[in-house]
Amino acid sequence: MKVLRLSQKTSHREVDKRYGTVTQASHQTVEHVIVSKHFVNGKLAERVCELSLKFPKIQHWVDKNCLPWAQEYFNNNVKDLSFEDDEFSFIISDIPSVTGHCDVTQRKGKVLCIYDMRLVFNVSGKIKSKDEQKSGTITIAEFEHDQDESEYVYEVVVDNVSSKVRKHLVPLISSKLIKFQPDLIEAHAKDVQHNT
Repeated sequence: MKVLRLSQKTSHREVDKRYGTVTQASHQTVEHVIVSKHFVNGKLAERVCELSLKFPKIQHWVDKNCLPWAQEYFNNNVKDLSFEDDEFSFIISDIPSVTGHCDVTQRKGKVLCIYDMRLVFNVSGKIKSKDEQKSGTITIAEFEHDQDESEYVYEVVVDNVSSKVRKHLVPLISSKLIKFQPDLIEAHAKDVQHNT
């Protein structure tokens, strides 16, 4: 192991550029770094493995994959949402697909969530006067952390009654989705916070 001394103006970004993105720290000035040698794909490489920092309260990046939690969340909070009146009854019968990424992270001492998911909800129901069964899907192609409720885009395809489902069932879904972000942070903030 050898010590590579850098100037006090050398940032973590520059360290990462020169030695590979191996540090997970905010871009504050470093006093020196300790470099070790290791093999990567059969080739000898240098890797920054430890930092000695000028500022002792440096904030490290910590990430947690929360996609499994998100899948469970939607099953618990969106599945079984229903609407019924004298003419129609509809219910979210299943959630077959929640894909993409969903992470809770700490950056510079602040807990954030970053997600971009594709959500698919199965809908079943009937027209009461005809005792006619209906089925279809509601899809949100991009459910993202920086959206507000007015930016949710729903693709509704339900056996010739899509307009009814959009009018009555979609607002119920939106009322649940708007709570997702604060619930996500509350559930996982403690897992990414740490003392420095």
